[in-house]
Amino acid sequence: MDSEVIGKAMDLFGNDYELIKDRANEYSISTGNRMVDVMNVLITIAVRRGPELVISESNVRALISEEALRQLI
Repeated sequence: MDSEVIGKAMDLFGNDYELIKDRANEYSISTGNRMVDVMNVLITIAVRRGPELVISESNVRALISEEALRQLI
């Protein structure tokens, strides 16, 4: 991941950055998506809906699916 994405994620997630990074990495491996893309989506969700949501929800697939549905509506 590039330093800009890492910096944004660290600012948003603070002490929980490593937890979010690990979740993003697991999701990227299971789906074949690039980790930087997954992290960017999680950052977008955190900006729109609050970092607490992203930190508290361990199911990355559910977060991303819900965000996709919100964008369709």
